[in-house]
Amino acid sequence: MKPWLQVTYSNQSAETLLAADDPDCGKNILGIFTFGDTHTETYNDSRVIHVPLKQLSATRTEVWQVKEPVEKGNFKQIQYCHSSDLTLASISIDLSSGTTIDDATRLAYTEILQFLEQHQHCWPLKIWHYFPEITAGEKEDEQYRLFCAGRAYAVADNPVIMTAIPAATAIGSNSSPSRLLIYFLAGRQPGTTVENPRQIPAPEYPQQYGLRRPLFSRGTLIASGETHQFLISGTASILGHQSLHDDDVREQTRESLRNLSSLISAGRRLAPVSRENREEFIQSGGVLRVYVKQRKDFELVQAEIRQHPLGQLPAIYLQGDICRDELLVEIDGIF
Repeated sequence: MKPWLQVTYSNQSAETLLAADDPDCGKNILGIFTFGDTHTETYNDSRVIHVPLKQLSATRTEVWQVKEPVEKGNFKQIQYCHSSDLTLASISIDLSSGTTIDDATRLAYTEILQFLEQHQHCWPLKIWHYFPEITAGEKEDEQYRLFCAGRAYAVADNPVIMTAIPAATAIGSNSSPSRLLIYFLAGRQPGTTVENPRQIPAPEYPQQYGLRRPLFSRGTLIASGETHQFLISGTASILGHQSLHDDDVREQTRESLRNLSSLISAGRRLAPVSRENREEFIQSGGVLRVYVKQRKDFELVQAEIRQHPLGQLPAIYLQGDICRDELLVEIDGIF
């Protein structure tokens, strides 16, 4: 049985992919992601989401397909599309008029939680966040800490998300005009939270990382009949709660891959599959997104990943800032 969500990379444009979409073929487009630090094309289709990060590898689009027909809709500032099993939704908040990142995040999460309350797919499984200058500012005025505060305030008003904290990624973008982009995948049932034995769960971080701790799990395991999928959070060179290998992108990449391997092993142990099928589980398919802070490090990061077993998976490399200034690379994925 194939998983709910098929994720592939394509050299075709979003326009070409949408024109070729054929609901009768059993592969229905749930979402198309385009990338780049500039965005000139506009689409009257909520399935197309532009991620404001420059591609470092070949120009490609990311395509999410499902087996069931897809319907589209709107809720306040949220655009969404859904099949019978999954919903992909996005919200974008303008920051160029002076709206602070904590206020924008609180507004976005308030609407997201309201949307989830009234929708058939009420459980967030993985959430992606992109906003500019993620490490700008000092101490509690750092952009990432303000983002965490805005999210925490919204969740405090509606704490249902705390019963099954989803996986998440947060990356510093280069959007112009300045915007906060959040998109998320949601399902009818909560996923299984997976933590990395090598790392402290983010909600338990000490206060040196901010008065409002990050609210995400390291991964979310979702089930579709006898098959499972694993949604991986942004994974970097962190052991326990501390960043490792300052100024050494090669070792940071290796540490990130060790964390990914550890997390995948934890996911295998939690998935209700037989011992014989555990090795195949999560290795039979998937994609990686690799976020590289500095363009000059791209080839080195790519070479390190290609030497790892996970390097056999299709991957896209994007330039973006990581949520800690000393971190140079981060990896997430869908398996």
